[in-house]
Amino acid sequence: MYLNYGYDPKASSDPNSLFGGPYLDVNNDWYLISGSVIIIVVAQMMFMPQIFIMINSIFISSIRFLDTGCTCNRKKTKKVSQKDYEDLYTGPEFPLHIRLA
Repeated sequence: MYLNYGYDPKASSDPNSLFGGPYLDVNNDWYLISGSVIIIVVAQMMFMPQIFIMINSIFISSIRFLDTGCTCNRKKTKKVSQKDYEDLYTGPEFPLHIRLA
């Protein structure tokens, strides 16, 4: 972004130096260089948190599948204590104040 606006670190005392680049207005050239980068970054920020959640759920499901002895019978388990069984099948605490903020 600094290259597109002609930012000069030597002239940082001038408050208008950040906006002294080659684009005086938002036009087609600005969209081709800066706008497309902004759109790609926003799209990545929109999908990356959900991808990590899906990868985590696939990992937990595979651990549960291995616990049942590679069968689809949920009543069959290799866990000996009730606490281990509940830890595997209840999952972590959902941080509601973080997810819905």
